[in-house]
Order: sequence, then C-alpha cells, then structure tokens
Amino acid sequence: MCACTSDSNPARVLTQAAESPTSLAVSPPILSAVTAIQRLRGLGFTSAQDAVTQLGVWADATHLLQLYHRFFPDEFARSTASVAIPYVNGEPLYSEREIEFFRLVDERLFPLSDPFDDVRFPFIPICPLGVDWDSPHKEHLAIEAALGLLTGGQEFPTAGLPLDLEIIQVDEVEPDWERFKELCAGERNALRDFPLVLAWVSQSTGNVWLDTPPYTNAYDCEWEASTIEYLAREWQLARDLITRIQRVSERMEAHPRYYLMHLARLWNRMVRERKEERWEMED
Repeated sequence: MCACTSDSNPARVLTQAAESPTSLAVSPPILSAVTAIQRLRGLGFTSAQDAVTQLGVWADATHLLQLYHRFFPDEFARSTASVAIPYVNGEPLYSEREIEFFRLVDERLFPLSDPFDDVRFPFIPICPLGVDWDSPHKEHLAIEAALGLLTGGQEFPTAGLPLDLEIIQVDEVEPDWERFKELCAGERNALRDFPLVLAWVSQSTGNVWLDTPPYTNAYDCEWEASTIEYLAREWQLARDLITRIQRVSERMEAHPRYYLMHLARLWNRMVRERKEERWEMED
C-alpha cells in the first residue's frame, strides 16, 4: 500500500519502494561469518594512533600553506608546486609547496637554518647569531677584549700594550658599566659602539637573534603569524646591530694596539672613579 498524500508528503516521496513495480533493488548475498572476517582482515585498517598522526601531519601542512597565502599571496597564487606530502622510510617530509614557502621566508623575512628537505620540525628553525661562550675567540680581538672586561679585566688581552699600562682588575668593587658606556660614547672612533660588543657577548642586547647562542633554539618559536612578524622585525633590528659590531671588530683587527690601549685606559679610569666613590662613602 502506498503512503497517502499529505502536506508533509506532497509528491509521494515516502512511497514504499518494495511495492513499486519498477523497483530494481537486489538483495546482497549473505556471507558466512568466516568469510566476512577474512574480507575485513584484507582491508588493512589504519590504527587509531596512525590515523591521528596522519591527521596531525595534514593539519600542520594546511597551517603552513595558510601562512604562505597570508605572507606571500601573489607567489601563492602563481605557485604550481605540489602539495603532496612525501614519505621516506615512513617519515613525512615537506611538500614542494611548503618548501617554496620556507625559501621565501629565508630570502625576504629572516634566515632559516635547517635544510628544507629534512623531516618535519615542530618549530621555526631560526639561525641565532649569539656568541658561543664554549668556543675559543682568540681570532676575534673585539670578542676577546669584551670577554676580558666582563671577567673584571682578568683575561683582557695585553699583548702589544706598553709595559707601563696595566689593566686594573676589579676585585673590591663592581664595575660601573653605565659609566664605562659613557666613556666609550665620548670616543671619536669605533669604540663608541664597543658597549654594543659587550652586550652581544653577554647576550643582553634585547634582540632574540643576538642573544640566543648558535645551534640552539631556546625560544621554541612556533609557526604562527604573530611569531613570524616578530622575528621579521627583530631581524631588521639585528642587521643594523650586526653592521655596527662588525665595524668595531674590523677596526680593532686593523689597529689592535691603538684600540686595546684606549680600552684599557677607559676601563682603568672607570675603575679608579669607582674606587674613589667607595672611599668617599667609607669616610
């Protein structure tokens, strides 16, 4: 019997197919339980853990491509690079489109360190330029001099200094770094920027690129739009600071005796003033 026409079934869409003379429905064959189980085993279902991992890879790739579209919309629109994610030994790599995005970031925003064809990495692989205190710096006179002053003058390079000029080592007073910066600022040579070398060596410039030791990623920067914008701004500032630091280093390498003498005299003046202040307070 057909369903009756009503306001809720104006075109008889609820008519039972079983009573239609033109029905072509065919009942599926009935399988035994053993056969059904064998066929299910042959399907090769993905485990829940593998499925979650795969979804995570797709989500990460989609997020990176969204960032590509946001920061480089014209290049994204013209791109014909594949978005397929390759696998090597079961490990997911980056797609050609993602690698294209990384190269644009490296060329136009800030430097990236890791090879782009490596396995997927959860953080932005930035290339920090901080000083590695564990590495020798004898070949960099500006860094060696800065390290010598930061240790209270004990390791200041004295080769080539006049015999009557000795660096005063700090033992009883704390260095007045602000006064030392003022004395350097009064110089009419490259030493005006020597406090910047001190800040770089002591990892206190306030810039993420210069205060992070090399081969580390202490900040664990994630691929987020706000983080990319922050790193790009910091990199522009770092480039100016690097230029100034290089200028000091080059001048000191070209005239080591001249600059070491001036540094020693500025340092000694600061220490003497500091000691006089202490004596006055004690009196």
